[in-house]
Amino acid sequence: MVNKHEDKMIQKARRKFVIGATAATFAAVLMLVLAINIVRSVQVQRQQEETLQSLSVTGVKDEKNRKGYGRDFREDDPDTEDDDDLWDDIGDRIFPDDDEIDIRDKGGRENRGSAEMQYGDRYFEITVMSDGTTDLRTRNTDAMTGEEAGELVAEILKDGKETGYKDDYRYIVGSNPDGATVVRLLDCTMDAKSLSDLRMITVAVGLLGTLIAFLFILFTSKSAVRPLAESMEKQKRFITDAGHELKTPLAVIATNMDILTMDLGENEWVEGTKKQVGRLRKLVNNLVSLSRMDEQDTQFVAAQFSVSDAAFECFDLYESVAQSAGKRLEADIEEGVNVTADENTIRQIFAILLDNAVKYAEGDGVIRMRLHREGRKVFFETENDWARNVDPAKLDTLFDRFTRGDRSRSNADGKNGFGLGLAIARAAAEKNSASLTASETAEGRLRFTMSMHA
Repeated sequence: MVNKHEDKMIQKARRKFVIGATAATFAAVLMLVLAINIVRSVQVQRQQEETLQSLSVTGVKDEKNRKGYGRDFREDDPDTEDDDDLWDDIGDRIFPDDDEIDIRDKGGRENRGSAEMQYGDRYFEITVMSDGTTDLRTRNTDAMTGEEAGELVAEILKDGKETGYKDDYRYIVGSNPDGATVVRLLDCTMDAKSLSDLRMITVAVGLLGTLIAFLFILFTSKSAVRPLAESMEKQKRFITDAGHELKTPLAVIATNMDILTMDLGENEWVEGTKKQVGRLRKLVNNLVSLSRMDEQDTQFVAAQFSVSDAAFECFDLYESVAQSAGKRLEADIEEGVNVTADENTIRQIFAILLDNAVKYAEGDGVIRMRLHREGRKVFFETENDWARNVDPAKLDTLFDRFTRGDRSRSNADGKNGFGLGLAIARAAAEKNSASLTASETAEGRLRFTMSMHA
């Protein structure tokens, strides 16, 4: 049965699940949106290329049809001056009926195909004469002036490319039978707008889909992490139950060792067994204590008390312990500081931090503890030289269970810890809405800092 409230580890796992699943969904949607837009862009470019090629090949068949195809060039062609009946009032060529055209001309018109009919108003053909002048031919007489055509062609020829884009035009550079340079352009404004609209639509749909997926993941994340929560709950209960079950046989073994000592006298084997039983008892007590810290229904009595007095008492207790270990404990404790928390667990944290400092202090063996208040925060710190056997960037791993800085030397130096003290201290701090962190000072000393609300 899972506790009513998820503990912080489960909440952290749930957050990671939501963030990871949402990120994966966003990445998949992003790839899909990019693929759609890239494929469509390639298709449009290929269609533009094919259209230009088609219009270039099947364009106008002879000079007469070319003049009738677009702008009014009667002033430049003396043969058309007297053919006013072939032009309407706006300068467009009037073609005769199909039955008045010979078979060859009729065939030429049919071969132009649908491309010219569909794209004729967006198609421009600019011929650069040998003297540098330009001749613009287009059906849409208002789309581009001769001056604009000349400037555009100059920029295109300056680039030296046979095909490409210039502003909103796709172009192909070629030549006619007379050797003059011919630049054929297709106005791609409509295509650009179509691609822009597609991008906006796909991005909007993608973001909306990601938002829907996020909400779905958020609502289902609790069910997704439920097996993990149940597994952790079973693990906690196992540790607690096993701890209680182990206490009885350990007590029996310790009693038997005492009886053997009385019967046989001092014996190294008996003493060794008693020492290991003591270690096992301490380990079991630590595991049970840590397991209870993790349980959400553990009751803590929060009340206001003098944390300054607690720090002084802890200093008095560990000053002699430090001296017996050949080390010196110094204190800087601000008087009259009160906090609202569980007094027993706060005292336990102080004891764990000082015990840890006494065990692992290196160098001159000077250990400093400090209690001070800054605004609405109260800080308790311990500081000591250390062997730097942990990467300073990974000091937070010291709070992991069964973690010791130097495993190879701990037992040899008599530092018989189990790597549970700091884990218990952090769990106790979190229970009191406090934070416990590790850092390295500018002088290279190891510092543990607990921050509490005043």
